[in-house]
Amino acid sequence: MNNIFINVNNLNDLLTAKNEYGKKAKILAGGTDLVVRMKNKMMDPEVIISIRKVDELKGIHSKKNDLIIGSLTTHSEIEENSSIKKNYYPLFQAVYSLGSPQIRNLGTIGGNIGNASPSGDTIPPLYIMDAKIKLMSKNGERIVDIKNFFKGPGKTILKDDEIIHSIIIPKGRWTKKISGFYKVGKRNALAIGVVSVAWIIKEDTIRFSFGGVSPTISTTEIKKNANKKKVEKEVLKAISPIDDIRGSKNYRRDVILNIVEKIKNDNP
Repeated sequence: MNNIFINVNNLNDLLTAKNEYGKKAKILAGGTDLVVRMKNKMMDPEVIISIRKVDELKGIHSKKNDLIIGSLTTHSEIEENSSIKKNYYPLFQAVYSLGSPQIRNLGTIGGNIGNASPSGDTIPPLYIMDAKIKLMSKNGERIVDIKNFFKGPGKTILKDDEIIHSIIIPKGRWTKKISGFYKVGKRNALAIGVVSVAWIIKEDTIRFSFGGVSPTISTTEIKKNANKKKVEKEVLKAISPIDDIRGSKNYRRDVILNIVEKIKNDNP
């Protein structure tokens, strides 16, 4: 197929193009996923819309009670933001662990979310921080809870004419002392994680979100004083791992249980 390539310069032009071409069009941001899929002949979109010049989708801003991250903000920009490292530590750890410096310089948070991979690194931290996603089209905008955005692997509620505008995180202090993010992958450090865990301590409970062990991100809360049997029961109720080329379901289950137990023991 001969692809139609459209280079948009602003948000209005992007929404106009997406409105015209709908599901025929794929968005090109950092290209760390789309370009690879096209090279591997996994995807051949009729229309490619490059959004790299759309400044309205870039940057990290503080607004009233929220932190706003534009969907075109790169992982490196998030990693280098001092406020995120200090107060949104699980997200900092997630982007820090994401691929090589080159990938972090190109890849965007909007792309990581939009791919809707159960192993998407930025998604578990956003779940436990109660993030919302702002979606836009020529017909208007809507804000949805991140937990309602995903329908399954590679599937979201995004309409054909919509784009991810920004990610909205309620202001908080999710510091290194009370929160974190773990990713376990193959021996190759640049490989996609097999499983990931984000966690936040809330008084006498620890809130967890798990990546790579369910069709979408799964969550649970566990009492800090719960015994090992109770912890295992709650975790296994939340996850539904499968076998694939990156790991067996038993391996995923055991890794998750070990991580949860370690976090719990480290935070009595």
